[in-house]
Amino acid sequence: MTKPLQTNERKLPGGISAVRLLRPLAFPAVVSVMLSMSPSPVFGQGNTPGHEEFVRDNCRTDSAAAAEAGYSGEELRRLHPTDLVRALQLIDPSICGTDPDERYGSDPNAVPAAMSLQGVKSFIWGMSDADARPLVIVDGHSESFDRLKDFDMQRIASVTLLKNATATALYGVRAGQGAIVITTKVPEAHPLRLTYNFDGTFQRAGMRAFDLMDAGQKLDWEKRMGAYEGNDALYRQRMADVKANGSTDWLDMPLRTSFSHRHRVSVYGGDSSLRYRGVLYMNPVKGVMKGSKRTMYGASAFIGYTTRRLEISNELSVDMADASESTYGPMYEWARMNPYYAPADERGVPYDILGEGTFSEQWSPLYETSLNSFAENKIARVNNNLTLRWKIDEHFSVAGQFNLTHDHDKRSEFTSPMSLVYKDYEIDEIDQKGSYRILRNRLESYQEKVWADYRLERERHTLRATLGMEVYSATMTDDAFRGVGMSSDHMDYISFAQRYAAERPEGTKTYERVLSGYGVVSWSLDRTLFVDLAGRVDKSSMLAPDKRTAGSYSLTAAYDLKKALLDNSGFVGRLMLTAGYGSTAGYQFDYGFVNPLYAYDIDNPYFNGMGSNNYSKGLVSFYNMNNYNPALKWKTTRNVNVGVSGRISTVDIAVKYYNTLSKDLLTLEGQNVAFGSGFRYANSGAIRNSGLEFSVAAGVLRDRSGLDLTLFAKGAVNRSKITELPDYSATTFNSTMFEYGYHYGMAEGDAADGLYALRSAGIDPATGKEQFYLRDGSKSFSPTAEDMEYQGSMTPKLRGTFGVTAAYRNFDFAAVFSYSLGGKFYDLYTQQAVDLAGYSENVPTAAEGKWNTSNKDAVYQGLDNSGGYASSRFVSTRNTLSLSSLRIGYAFPKKIASVMRMQGLKVSLTCDDLWYTSSVKSPRSLYYPYASSFILSLQATF
Repeated sequence: MTKPLQTNERKLPGGISAVRLLRPLAFPAVVSVMLSMSPSPVFGQGNTPGHEEFVRDNCRTDSAAAAEAGYSGEELRRLHPTDLVRALQLIDPSICGTDPDERYGSDPNAVPAAMSLQGVKSFIWGMSDADARPLVIVDGHSESFDRLKDFDMQRIASVTLLKNATATALYGVRAGQGAIVITTKVPEAHPLRLTYNFDGTFQRAGMRAFDLMDAGQKLDWEKRMGAYEGNDALYRQRMADVKANGSTDWLDMPLRTSFSHRHRVSVYGGDSSLRYRGVLYMNPVKGVMKGSKRTMYGASAFIGYTTRRLEISNELSVDMADASESTYGPMYEWARMNPYYAPADERGVPYDILGEGTFSEQWSPLYETSLNSFAENKIARVNNNLTLRWKIDEHFSVAGQFNLTHDHDKRSEFTSPMSLVYKDYEIDEIDQKGSYRILRNRLESYQEKVWADYRLERERHTLRATLGMEVYSATMTDDAFRGVGMSSDHMDYISFAQRYAAERPEGTKTYERVLSGYGVVSWSLDRTLFVDLAGRVDKSSMLAPDKRTAGSYSLTAAYDLKKALLDNSGFVGRLMLTAGYGSTAGYQFDYGFVNPLYAYDIDNPYFNGMGSNNYSKGLVSFYNMNNYNPALKWKTTRNVNVGVSGRISTVDIAVKYYNTLSKDLLTLEGQNVAFGSGFRYANSGAIRNSGLEFSVAAGVLRDRSGLDLTLFAKGAVNRSKITELPDYSATTFNSTMFEYGYHYGMAEGDAADGLYALRSAGIDPATGKEQFYLRDGSKSFSPTAEDMEYQGSMTPKLRGTFGVTAAYRNFDFAAVFSYSLGGKFYDLYTQQAVDLAGYSENVPTAAEGKWNTSNKDAVYQGLDNSGGYASSRFVSTRNTLSLSSLRIGYAFPKKIASVMRMQGLKVSLTCDDLWYTSSVKSPRSLYYPYASSFILSLQATF
């Protein structure tokens, strides 16, 4: 979308508005133009949507692009005022895959390793960083996906999701997984103003889903399972300790009720020619696990100047973050601790080893937290964005955008020499105890775009054409080194290390260069028929040397059925039919897949240039270290979509169907070892995604007193299918997954995110071990990878949100529920904590069902169990329902605000993830817990 500093409109034939924009995005025609030529107003250029549009415009398919979903910043802030990724997940059900294993919960430092829009489009082994997550565009220039974690919600004017090839064609090869286009606010024309924003957040985690045994239950269970045979004295001693000291709640120790506060001050103003803004912010965030925190702070300055012909704007931003991970480690480590152990002595000093010398000896995680070990990140980002536009006449204009970005991230990890990980080191290894590791990442990028825009209106016709080019240059530098032999727990810097670790320092330097040309033509007839044709060509250094040039294109159309057929109908307020076809290239591999990588043989004393023999001539030998294919092609994604949206009476409805084929996917193919390796990379895979997205909003009540009540529901259905996959790829991947006991696999005809497991024949009553059905129908204790069977897709058959929004005078209210139905789920926690559990660790109460000589009809294996194969016993269909967002807000009347010498005052309370239920009774996160949040927000304008 475009971001106007000044909007001057003049009426044209047919009600078309010509809008003069100061700061257009990289491709004004891809979003802004197409939308401005459609019957609806340009989204993001009008007034902030009121409460009645909280849901009704969530699925905006009334543009010719027919593939975008656009949301205002106000809509997103009402769902979550501090977390952009969370707000996007709540507002658009097509977003998935951000935390598929539910590892990171509410960790303030976790950034999604992946995100998919409308399904997975690559195989896991070929998914590069660029292909795992959408491209992020902020005011026309690309940003790191990690940037979303710290993005200031108050800056956002609008966010547009470009989900498939018809929408991403103009962003080319870097947008193969879709794009998230963020447009920030521009100061309005008025006298100098100051706005202060505050967000105070309370968070609390709940761990009831672990359902662990208390001390008495665990001791009784151990005795029934035979742990104390011949050792009654230990049992009596532990029972006496429990009666005296009670049961230890280990799960409560790493948790806290956290309070975070965010502050933002902005000064802005201007007139018809000059606009300016300065922002300072500080966001100290604490997580619910002790020690986890993230403090962001920074500043930005914007200035824009416009004349009748020339428009110039520049924005400089500096952002920094200090992040610390919790030293309390993952939650599953605390869940394993036996509740009959006291964590510390009478002085409060934690024990290091509990139950030493017994069958249930454990290392105490509480002891580790008493040491000075840490892991922290320091991040600095500097960005400058300059945009110019010259309006030559009323039809023709040229523009350019120039962006410089510098990102630096330093990670430091210190492990105390007193840590239990060094417990078994011998006396001659004492100089290796303790370590300090430093990892540094640096990104320097330059982006330049120049384009020409032509617009013509003639009676019934409107034509707009854009032609441009783009240059992207990035240098990424990474290095890492580790020192060992730290003398003391308090000597916590690299300079105190006695020597470097055995491994060498690591380092890489990667260059990405992209030269692109693009164009788009938009035509409309009588503001009833809209057609857009777009194309782009990229030449990228990240593609294979033999195939560096990739093309993308799209053709989209929209037809206003209301105006053409039902123009006089008062019952039908709007009815738009849209359709599109597009093909987009996309990254799917890293540099080493298509280019040779070499390593210097610096360990060779004869050829490393340091030897004293006659053969050492100062030359260093090197050797090839990777298997690559210089003829690999980019991924090609082809999409067809059809949609209809309309308003019937007080009900808004939007439905869209899409069908996407991703082909030429990276696969493995077997080859003769005479060629150097037993396999080679090839482009012989394909995945098809098809699905349906819908949105319904009904204004059920609206009266003269100001009461407005709207009910809404949204949903997404996606079906993926592997249509092409070589046998060698499937066999190699499935064998590896089977070897490690994972529940993943692949086969042609199955879903791309399929869940695989062995078909269980139950627990053998005689041995207490699990039997499995083999392919031939026989039973065995020793299955093979070929016996793994497809169980279904982990993607829910239906996911979405529903709820209610309401407004009464100056109050507004919203409740959003999230649901998912039909996705397959593998209960890894129950398998590991119950089925494969032994005496040494605490277990859930479900372990009462483990096999023993007196319980031969058990549902779980005995203590002498077989290997941890992926078993169908732990596969289930998961249905979930949660109260994801609850909000109430109040805008003080201007008379009251003026008494306090304010221009305006708003307050709101937002509750996030208040309630969650699932058909699978298993903890949602084994690493970092999910937390309920209560966010009090205030905005005061002076």
